[in-house]
Amino acid sequence: MPRKSSQTPSRQDRPEPLRFAPETRGQNFFALDRNLQQLLRQRAPDFLDRYGETLTDFGEWVAGPLDRQAAYSDRIAPPRLEAFDAQGEARHRVIYNSDYLASLTRRRTVPISFLSPWAICCRTPISQSIAL
Repeated sequence: MPRKSSQTPSRQDRPEPLRFAPETRGQNFFALDRNLQQLLRQRAPDFLDRYGETLTDFGEWVAGPLDRQAAYSDRIAPPRLEAFDAQGEARHRVIYNSDYLASLTRRRTVPISFLSPWAICCRTPISQSIAL
């Protein structure tokens, strides 16, 4: 006999509750990434020996200041595309939050998203602007 809609579903009929990843903000992202460490140990042990401290330092920076800045940019000042300038010329520039770019510059870090597909093979950066 079909169940009436007013009945509470049995425990086995209820969907499994969503399980989110544990909070990682403020933790060292490299230290948490056991799969990456294992891969490096297997495929490039000399690389891990030589750059392990640098990767640990980078993982700490990414999980701390960069993660906070990215959260701010996501909520308050996301990047925006400027397709055309005031004269109607095609510009196709991405205008980034200046604090975000400053945090990357301090570490001499350029994400791959800042490079055009042509830049990846030709090493040419795309046009960028800083929002003040």
